[in-house]
Amino acid sequence: MHIPEILALVMITVLLPAAFSGCLMQPGTELGEVPTPPPAGLPSPHGTAVGVEVEVAAGPANMTLTFLPGGEFWAGDRILLAGTTNLSPGNHLLVEVIPVSFGPTRKGEQVAVSGSSGVVEVVAGKNGLPNAWSFTIDTRGWEPDEYLVRVQGIEVPASLLTSRFTLRP
Repeated sequence: MHIPEILALVMITVLLPAAFSGCLMQPGTELGEVPTPPPAGLPSPHGTAVGVEVEVAAGPANMTLTFLPGGEFWAGDRILLAGTTNLSPGNHLLVEVIPVSFGPTRKGEQVAVSGSSGVVEVVAGKNGLPNAWSFTIDTRGWEPDEYLVRVQGIEVPASLLTSRFTLRP
């Protein structure tokens, strides 16, 4: 084999699998960049308020998150996560709700995992109001724990919002 053929073979066997497995950096990311943790001091949804709103300006889309109903949450509750954004209608958001305690376990160890995720579409605001989104979670069967809510734009991944809530037994 000649050098150009060997080089082409190496590129095909190394770069194609890396590209298809997602190992190459996406544009705009720096080597060693670590995701930003949720901002400290976010308001907790526990209290006597009717609805608790968390506003986070992240990236190009100012987004808000409201937990409805507000106050304390108990296993078995249905919770509406709703918010506003300046993303255009038709954009999609990935909503993830995962327990903070989720992590690696030993092989064969049984662990109950609760949580939910889904993709929602941004809808046009009414009467000049900001555009909106919503996602309902049903906590029947969930373990009592603290949960992380993460909302991220799919078409605009720099748009990110995080918050936490505690689910009581």
